[in-house]
Amino acid sequence: MTLTRLLQLEETIHVTEAALPVICQNFGAEVIKLLISRLEGHIHITMELLGSLFSHPEHTESILEMLLCHSKAEVRIPEEAACMIAEHSSENVMAILLSRHGNIVAVTDNFVNAAAANGHGAKVLALLLNQRQAQVKITEATLVSAAKSQNGREVIEMLLNKRGAQVQITEDVVQAAASHPMGVLVMELILDRRGDEFQITDKIVQLAAANNGQELLRLFLDRRGEEIHITEEVLKAAAKHSKCAVGILELLLERRPEEVQITEEVVKAAAGNTNCADVVIQLLLKERPGEVQITEESLKAAAANCNFADKVIELFLDEGGEQVHVTEEVLRVAAGSRHVSAPVLERLLDQHGDQLQITEEVVKAVVANHTNPVKVLRLLHRRHRHNIPITEEVLKTAAGNPRYAVEILGKISRMGREHIRITEELVLVAASNESQAQGIFCLLLDELKLGSQILITEEVVKAIIDNIGDSYSGEQKQQELMERLLDGKCKIKVTEKMVEYIPAEWTGIRKRISELLEHRNREAYS
Repeated sequence: MTLTRLLQLEETIHVTEAALPVICQNFGAEVIKLLISRLEGHIHITMELLGSLFSHPEHTESILEMLLCHSKAEVRIPEEAACMIAEHSSENVMAILLSRHGNIVAVTDNFVNAAAANGHGAKVLALLLNQRQAQVKITEATLVSAAKSQNGREVIEMLLNKRGAQVQITEDVVQAAASHPMGVLVMELILDRRGDEFQITDKIVQLAAANNGQELLRLFLDRRGEEIHITEEVLKAAAKHSKCAVGILELLLERRPEEVQITEEVVKAAAGNTNCADVVIQLLLKERPGEVQITEESLKAAAANCNFADKVIELFLDEGGEQVHVTEEVLRVAAGSRHVSAPVLERLLDQHGDQLQITEEVVKAVVANHTNPVKVLRLLHRRHRHNIPITEEVLKTAAGNPRYAVEILGKISRMGREHIRITEELVLVAASNESQAQGIFCLLLDELKLGSQILITEEVVKAIIDNIGDSYSGEQKQQELMERLLDGKCKIKVTEKMVEYIPAEWTGIRKRISELLEHRNREAYS
């Protein structure tokens, strides 16, 4: 028998208030409504309950109405829950809230601000104004909430019509409108109705360039052109814009060409744009080829771009040619970036390649890379065979790579076995690498035959035990690794602590460590 059918037939099933959030989270609308009908005592409409309720957006309104209209239970609504209802519910729910629970719902500033931000438009706030006129205060925060909402124009227009004397258009209100993607609609309204109350400051222009398309900037230029200054910050904000960077920059180049200065910071911002860096850089190179500075910082920004690293670096190299100076820092960022391909890195190496020094930091960046470290290391080795520093720090960084540690260390050993120098710290890093530890020690013990140089300390044992995950396979893998390290090929600095670290069910390993302890103690007293 289904739960729905059982509820329909069984009259003695009672539902508690504590069960409400779980019910709303895990059941469909039909079951929720049946269960709510069985509630008795108190209904405490909490944020947790509303969060669960809003997970069923198609039925939220009807279920919320049912809760608010419940006849068998006393409904309690704290202020934060009332504010959430005011911000997210329809005019109909607000009407029920005010009519049935007006005695417990206080019309605070927060409640009014939440209603002003309501996505259903001005009707919710208009209802509140009509029913609680004397209690509603229109503050700057109310107007900011409205200006940031999807229906900001409609709400602010209603407030201007109904409460015009209380509506003060401050800079914070204008900034809020400039920050919203739909802000152009609000801005048109307040320019028309209250344009003499505010100025278009540099900060407002910057926010418009960062958050809106070219429509808002065009409106500013058309209506208040004498106040608009195209600063470096405005151009940086435009160059970073996720969708409209090209449109905004084209507008500014057309309308204010004399103010558009393509500085290093602007190029850097454009190179780091993860949505359209390539077309923004192409525009700048086309319109202002002599001004685009291809510096260390702009190359680093390009190399770190998760979507356009290769394209932007190639644009820079094509444009700048021999004038592009690849520094150690550029190479470090590019070599460590999982977004720069080996062919593009090779082009960077071609820039003054004979003079380029491969430093420890560059090699560390390569071996820390989670995407193509072996390919890049192979490239560096081919180009700078005798000038690649393989230090202890490089080896430790390689041993800590969660995806490629075994492959990287294998490649380093093929570059020259003398590069693999075993230290206590290296062994500890290898043991701490949960996904690669077993493979690393197989490489060191079986292929490179370096067991006599490996010292197993209590810190190494603890690191291996700490890597045991929740799964059986994870524990089994770490147990097998411990057995390998105790098979006589490695040196062991045995201590009593080691036995404490080993799980009780690893009886063979505990026995082996105990035997080693006894042997050590016998030798100490002989």
